[in-house]
Amino acid sequence: MRGIKNINSDLDINVFNAKEVSVNQKQFQKVMSDYENDPTKGIRQMQMGGTTVIMTGKDSNSVKFAKEQEERLKNQIKKDNNRIELDIVK
Repeated sequence: MRGIKNINSDLDINVFNAKEVSVNQKQFQKVMSDYENDPTKGIRQMQMGGTTVIMTGKDSNSVKFAKEQEERLKNQIKKDNNRIELDIVK
């Protein structure tokens, strides 16, 4: 590390140019439930829409990579059983 610097401006973390959408509690619970059931749905939708995923340094194809990624994310979700908001996905 070379040093510490204060950042005075807002950081632009919106890398996909996504727009904010207002949702109610029921819609939020549905999105969370859908994500827990299928965490790689967004990636598959992008691929079906024509987006190309290029993997460098991997000895696998995109289907195998997607399955491994989905399994890893599902295991992480199962492991995270100490939620702050316990009523998110009831």
